[in-house]
Amino acid sequence: MCECVHLDPASPGCTHFCIPDVHLDDLIPSLTKYSQGLQTVLRGLLGANRNESARAVEHYDSALTEYLAWKENSPDGKIFRDDLDDRIFRMACEAQRKAIEQTTDQAAVAVS
Repeated sequence: MCECVHLDPASPGCTHFCIPDVHLDDLIPSLTKYSQGLQTVLRGLLGANRNESARAVEHYDSALTEYLAWKENSPDGKIFRDDLDDRIFRMACEAQRKAIEQTTDQAAVAVS
């Protein structure tokens, strides 16, 4: 890699012509359905220099925080269901099933 900054529109750009410059300010407006938080996460992911201190877990934490905020605060997020919602629903159904079985067992013992 040439060590030029390819993602910052303020940078002079690559003088080695190894890859074309990517200017996020040109890209992001076309993503009008992306929330501001998701745009921020996208900037972080695309702008991270993997040769230095960028760590995947930091990007994951940032993305998860923005995702949960979107899910809680936006109309689309409130109706969206993901695997966590499914697991919570299944655990609640299982707990309810066990409670019914226990009540049924107790009633059978009381009758006998």
